[in-house]
Amino acid sequence: MISVGIDLAGLSKNPTGLASMNGNVKTEIVHNDNEIISFVKSHKPDIVIFDAPLSFPARGYFRSCEVELKNEGYEPLSPMFRGMRPLVERAIKLSIELRNHGFNVFETSSVIIRKILRVDDKFIRERYPYATKDEIDAILCALVGKLHLKRKTKSYGKENLLLPKI
Repeated sequence: MISVGIDLAGLSKNPTGLASMNGNVKTEIVHNDNEIISFVKSHKPDIVIFDAPLSFPARGYFRSCEVELKNEGYEPLSPMFRGMRPLVERAIKLSIELRNHGFNVFETSSVIIRKILRVDDKFIRERYPYATKDEIDAILCALVGKLHLKRKTKSYGKENLLLPKI
């Protein structure tokens, strides 16, 4: 079972972290959408997990997944924050393209993953000393993908935001 995690940057001039998890972990930093698509295609994952919202709310400020997360005590960001718009638009475009290629695509939140698993970057960097911040976030996304394939995640809202089960 192969999982790919994507810590997507809102703008292609900024680094996007990628991680493929299949027994071992391979990470990469890329910038443009073609590099992201190529990485995913080359690893042929069973699941792709974005650390980015894959939709905007139909109305209001929060989607159903953020409302559920808030009810559990987490503090998710709204996709409607001004600075989030480019990220969400890029994530939507890429998720559609990846789904059109036959990949199963979901979203998660690396900030909330850290809280659930009670890990910080220092803990992760001990295992992956070469990893940048973006690659660490991508590793966490790929981990959630692996957990989902083993039915060890919880889905939030109609958006199916995935997080590890406690």
